[in-house]
Amino acid sequence: LKEPFHVLKDNIVNDNVIRSLFNNTIINNLKSLEYYPSGISYNHVVNDLRGVLASAILLDDENLKGETFKQLIFELNLILDDDGILREGSSHYHLIITRWILEIECLLFASGEIELVSILKTYTSKMLYGVTFFISGLSKNNMPLFGDISPDLDPEWILNYFRELFNPYSDSKTYATKLK
Repeated sequence: LKEPFHVLKDNIVNDNVIRSLFNNTIINNLKSLEYYPSGISYNHVVNDLRGVLASAILLDDENLKGETFKQLIFELNLILDDDGILREGSSHYHLIITRWILEIECLLFASGEIELVSILKTYTSKMLYGVTFFISGLSKNNMPLFGDISPDLDPEWILNYFRELFNPYSDSKTYATKLK
C-alpha cells in the first residue's frame, strides 16, 4: 500500500488472487447491501458502497465505478441533512462516516477522477464543518458523544484522527496527515 497508486492498481489487476478477492468483495457487498428491513437507508449501505466503489476504482471498472458513485451520492442525500450532518443522531458515527467519504475522495483523486472528486467535495466540505462543530473547543480526547457509539472504532481514535487532519502544523507521518 505504500507503492505509488498506479503500481498498486497494476498489482491488483495483474494478480489473479488479489483481483479475485476484489471481485468477490464486490459481489458480496452488492448481494448484501445493508438496508433496514423496511428499506430505509443508513450508514451501513454507505459503507457497503464504499467498498464496491474502492474496488471498482482499483480494478478500473468504469461502468461499476460510475453506477456505484451515483448510488453513493443518492444514499448520502438520504442520510445527511442539508448541512451535511448525519441524520442518524450520532456524533461518533458522523465522524466515522466523514472519514469514509474523505478516503473515497482521496482514492478518486489518486485515480484522476477530478469531476467525481468535485461532486464529492460538496459533501465532504459540509461533513467536515460538522466535525469541527462536534470537536471545536474541546480537549484533545473529548467530544460530546450522543446517539449510537460504534464498537468498531474507538471515539478517542477518531477524534485524534480529525485533530491531526485539522492541525496545519503537524509533521507527523499519520494517515490523517497524509490525507491533507
